[in-house]
Amino acid sequence: MPPFIFVHGKNFELSLAELVSLAGRRPEEASPEFSVFDLLEAKDMMGRLGGTLKIAQVVSMLDTDAGQDVVGRAIEKHFHEFMKGVAGNRLVFGVSFYGGEGDRTFVEQKIKELGKAEGMKVSAAHAKGSSNIITHTQVLEKRILRSGFEVLLCMGRKHLYVAKTIAVHDPFEFRKRDLKRPIQRPIYSIPPRLARIMLNLSGAKRGDVVMDPFCGIGTILGEASLMGMRVIGIDTKDSCIGDTRKNLRWLEKEYKIKIPDMENIIRKEDARWLSSHFKEDSIDAIATEPYMGPPLKRRPDRVRAMQILDSLKQLYEHSLREMLTCLKPGRRICMVSPAFIVKNKFYGLPIAEMAGRHGGRVVNVLGNSGINARPPLRDFEERHNTIREIHVIEKVAH
Repeated sequence: MPPFIFVHGKNFELSLAELVSLAGRRPEEASPEFSVFDLLEAKDMMGRLGGTLKIAQVVSMLDTDAGQDVVGRAIEKHFHEFMKGVAGNRLVFGVSFYGGEGDRTFVEQKIKELGKAEGMKVSAAHAKGSSNIITHTQVLEKRILRSGFEVLLCMGRKHLYVAKTIAVHDPFEFRKRDLKRPIQRPIYSIPPRLARIMLNLSGAKRGDVVMDPFCGIGTILGEASLMGMRVIGIDTKDSCIGDTRKNLRWLEKEYKIKIPDMENIIRKEDARWLSSHFKEDSIDAIATEPYMGPPLKRRPDRVRAMQILDSLKQLYEHSLREMLTCLKPGRRICMVSPAFIVKNKFYGLPIAEMAGRHGGRVVNVLGNSGINARPPLRDFEERHNTIREIHVIEKVAH
């Protein structure tokens, strides 16, 4: 079967790490914009992913110096394959170019000619401004995959890939779960998109028991429930326990799922003493964002950054010790910790050292991906004063 293109989100390292974790293998090729995987199950993966914008099936792999005539012949050869599923006599299509400044207008013209030759009324959806890319949001809004198709031209190191988009990320559903749930904490709460990425980084699968020992308002637990996992959530605050239950009940009603025994699986406990309440080697996966320190109005200087990190070391060390005790050997934790940028240098907690003291090891998810990246993964924007560092920690087998 031909390979598949996965178009990354804006944090391409996080997007690629999620794909590598879920696929269990390295990509055939990877760049900041897209990666190429040879996966049989790719068609069904979009519903599980949080960091991928588009999935497309490759129909042709051309030389990177292929001219317009060669690309045009590939489009003509696979036109009827692109047209599969298009009903009626009206065709709306789009063309996006990834990996360079290539010209896609001649491809649009070629598709128009082929469509009109079939008796179709043809119109092209265009990218905004001077962009070469039709966004995933535009694909949904213009209903391109319902009334036509999108062709991707992806310039890689090995090939120019010609592909047909088969699925796109739905930001509206993620936004709904973020902004329509009854309890929201915009400043403190982890976004549902990132929660889903973390669950995939943890290696959690359908039917697994997944714990969030700092459950807050239940974002990670909600995404895990939608992915068919069994959840356990704890927090030290009564308000968080109540808020999590409210949000999960809303999720049950909105998405017609069942989260059984909610009074017992969401309960008030302290993550620093998990092994007093849960058996050793009993949890399949853990995904969590512990307390990240006080909200900051501006980026701290080095002294303030170190004060915050020092105040959190004991919480993170004790909690990580307990998480590793309760986790099954060979399984993984995906955990966020705070970091700060001071004069272009990152300052964070020594999570790898902490994990090593308690039977864990930090996994370099992108170690063999072809991307030059080392842990931790980071998720932040220029406007953020506190940075999320994302760690994947595996419990070493006894």
